[in-house]
Amino acid sequence: MGGDEFVIFAKLKSDEEALALKKQIEYNVRQFNIKSKEPFHFSFSLGIAKFNGKNTDAFLSAMDDSMYETKNMHRLMQ
Repeated sequence: MGGDEFVIFAKLKSDEEALALKKQIEYNVRQFNIKSKEPFHFSFSLGIAKFNGKNTDAFLSAMDDSMYETKNMHRLMQ
């Protein structure tokens, strides 16, 4: 099954804030899946990258690499 890709831009002060945001998103999706009466569950892979304000292509590439690293880790855990 295919999927869509989305980018969330967040102005954060540290890597710790980025990791906390990632964990909060993951937690919220898990809670939705637990509580939902829908016949499906959401799944996703989330990558994190810093934008230097100059090179959008490099930023999106780093984000994509990070997302696929997470996706591969999910596959190994199944």
